[in-house]
Amino acid sequence: MLPSLPEATRWEVELPSEGVGGVCVSNGRVIVGSRDASDLRDVFQSLDAKTGKRIWQYEYNAPANLDYGNSPRATPISRDGVVVTLGATGVVSALDTETGVLLWKASLAKQFSATTPDWGFSSSPIIHKGTVIVSPGASRASVVAFDLLSGKLLWSSPGARSVYASPMVIERENSSWLVGLDAEGGYARDACNGNILHQWKCTDRRDFGVPSPVQTPEGVLFSSEARGLQLFDLNDKSLSMKPIAMANEIVPDSHTPVAIHDQLLVAFEGIRSLSLTDSVTDYLTENWNVDDPSLYQYASIIATQDRALVTCENGNILLIQFTKTDAEIVGRWDFKVNRLLSHPAIVGETLFVRSGRKLRCMDLQAQLSSQ
Repeated sequence: MLPSLPEATRWEVELPSEGVGGVCVSNGRVIVGSRDASDLRDVFQSLDAKTGKRIWQYEYNAPANLDYGNSPRATPISRDGVVVTLGATGVVSALDTETGVLLWKASLAKQFSATTPDWGFSSSPIIHKGTVIVSPGASRASVVAFDLLSGKLLWSSPGARSVYASPMVIERENSSWLVGLDAEGGYARDACNGNILHQWKCTDRRDFGVPSPVQTPEGVLFSSEARGLQLFDLNDKSLSMKPIAMANEIVPDSHTPVAIHDQLLVAFEGIRSLSLTDSVTDYLTENWNVDDPSLYQYASIIATQDRALVTCENGNILLIQFTKTDAEIVGRWDFKVNRLLSHPAIVGETLFVRSGRKLRCMDLQAQLSSQ
């Protein structure tokens, strides 16, 4: 078993509030979003990754009344000396990474007449070739792109209202595709101008659109609490309604699966491995299933080719070692918190995890090497 938390913790800091937004770690900085004591302002902090010492803090007015609290849901992103944040009310901010000085700010709700989703704007921003891509979900501006440094609006693509899943950029031979979900289904857009390349309807009224799409060697996989798992072939120019493989009884709800080579790891009534290459009659077949009481609520997965670190809603962190045919839990930590919903980050052998109002930096090197 892995050692207790005090032995593994390098540092621990108290954040201004609880939150569900993910942790961003880049170039020795940890960026995380919270709320102030009045719950009327978003607060983003940059911390030294080695010590936890606060380097800068950025905040702005953002009154709200949302389910699961009003703290930012989207994970900040840092690239080319700029940090981009997105609050639950739709405020996009670009900050200088070193100083926290505001470069520009935009309101998705005000600028594009976008309706705030029931659970707030949750789709994380993307930085691609000097642009910031976000999803207002307005009819004339379903997806938009700003210049990273100036905030100038570069393009706006019409479409359906936004959901909670984050899109991703897939690099093609001569182009870059933005693949994501909206309230009407899946889409593939040209990441350089927003033009819709492919679109297919695959949603259901019971879908909330929380899990993000996953790129696999066979194509792109979408998850749904109504339709389960559906794998689409991106080389099919029609991108028709019919997926090339599926598993409709596996419904990860708000969990985003992880693709590792020819395996798909899914949190649903345990951690399951599905084969992406050995499908039978267009069905994603199961390799193995690890069962544990901690895995019957929300869980997030970070994986390498033979190990998966799983954070569970009940505060447990599980280390799973696996092959193509078998798996077992080889380590466990218990944070003893009510809910652990924020997606953690791993840099090298260091784990950054947020639980309640605590942000912890944990040393995994000695622990993992001893397993």
